[in-house]
Amino acid sequence: LIRKPQVGLLPMLDEECATVGGSSEQWCSKLQKAHARSQHFDIVKYRPGHFLINHFAGQVEYESFAFLEKNRDLLGADVVTCLKGSSSTFIQQRFQEHDRVFGTQESVNAQTRARRMSRATKYTVASEFRGQLHSLMERIRSTEPHFIRCLKPNQGNEAGLFDRRSVTEQLRYQGVLQAVEVSRAGFPMRLRHRQGILQFWCLAPADLRLPLEAMFARSNYLEAARTLFIELGRDACLRLPPGTWAVGSTLVFFKREAVEVLSTALASCRKAAAIRIQAFWKQVLQRRYWLQLRRIVPKLQAHARSLIARRLVHQLRRRRAAVRLQSCVRSLAARRLRGRRMHGIRKLQSKLQAWSRRRRLAKVFSSVALLQHWWRRVARRLRALRLFRSALLVQRAWRGYSGRKIWLQMLVAHHRRHLAGRRLLQAWRNRVCDRVVKQVEEATECMDLASVLEGESTGELLAATAALHSRLASLEEEAKALRQQRQALREEAQDLRRWTMVGMMRQVASKVFGEGCMEEEEDDEDAAAWPPS
Repeated sequence: LIRKPQVGLLPMLDEECATVGGSSEQWCSKLQKAHARSQHFDIVKYRPGHFLINHFAGQVEYESFAFLEKNRDLLGADVVTCLKGSSSTFIQQRFQEHDRVFGTQESVNAQTRARRMSRATKYTVASEFRGQLHSLMERIRSTEPHFIRCLKPNQGNEAGLFDRRSVTEQLRYQGVLQAVEVSRAGFPMRLRHRQGILQFWCLAPADLRLPLEAMFARSNYLEAARTLFIELGRDACLRLPPGTWAVGSTLVFFKREAVEVLSTALASCRKAAAIRIQAFWKQVLQRRYWLQLRRIVPKLQAHARSLIARRLVHQLRRRRAAVRLQSCVRSLAARRLRGRRMHGIRKLQSKLQAWSRRRRLAKVFSSVALLQHWWRRVARRLRALRLFRSALLVQRAWRGYSGRKIWLQMLVAHHRRHLAGRRLLQAWRNRVCDRVVKQVEEATECMDLASVLEGESTGELLAATAALHSRLASLEEEAKALRQQRQALREEAQDLRRWTMVGMMRQVASKVFGEGCMEEEEDDEDAAAWPPS
């Protein structure tokens, strides 16, 4: 119906696309004529251009509007080439996926290396779908596929919402319900021997469990499974239908009736065991609760008694506090009364004190006026006296300044006269001294000094003596300065002599023979070099 050549839906769609002036209505009418007797194809009478196809999952209605435009999916050769050479990897993959050729083919001449664009068979979406479907079927036939059924719980994609009708339709359309019915027609449940024994062990009678344990310990799973299920088939309470189970060489097979019976019995057994476990656990919990209650009750009683005692103590404290509050309130009221009385007394005292102070202040003001009058008179007198004394001081200062100035002038004139007299005296002494010295020098050795100086007066001799003493003092100072210079030159010469060859040898000898002899030699040399004056 769909892909049969010439009469299938997809080939007729390709043919209508290749026909000049083809349309979706013509394609739909051709389908109605070609498949009018098909049980998988129906017509919608009241909606032109609509048709029905009975798929495996159910009946689906299609609308033929714009089928041809969608099937053509035309693209120009230049557009295809441009999109194939796009810089985006995503766009390149979309136009080169599964070796898909969009209506064009490019060929290269091996001799001339010239490229040639030729038009391939006309591309349609249906032709591509048929090619992909064909490759998919070949791949499925060459492999052993395993399918995962994905079910959508609701149409709104909401969490925690399960739409039973929608899920049932999905199971029916995917063929899951039919597969379950086929499986139920045979032995749908298959278990290994060991797994079957472990799963239905609890249904075996008590006297059969010991032999089963022995066989299970010897790993004789086949014999144990056969013994177990034969005994379960004989059990009148279980009522396992005959022919609904079988023990094979590796598996144990169960039909739907046997699975239901065994599941019901297993659920009952597990329920009874769960009830026993719950009863035991409830017993344990109640015993723990009773022991805990027995341990807690004395503590609660102690806490209750202590609570009663604390309440009694609290009441006593409240009563004592009430008494204290009453006493405090009464004392406060007494203090407030005393405060009001003391306030009135203090106010009365303040008024009396203010009245007495005002009287005293009036007396003081009258006395102050008299004192101010007297003090102003005294102040005027004192001011006049201070002015008089200040004038005296100013006069005294001016007279002192004038006297000091005159005295200073007189002192300067006296000093100048004294300095001029000393200069004249010194010049006179120098002349007298020069004359006396000249006379002494001109005198012969045989003449006596007294006879030479006989004609000189006593004052001239004293002046000559004083001049000589001053000259002698100046000469002594010059001699002292020369001696200091000589000492400095001697030390410098000694330093220079030490760094000569002879001086260095003397230093070595002094370190070897001692420093005393070398110092004596240096002293002798100094004495020889510097004769006494």
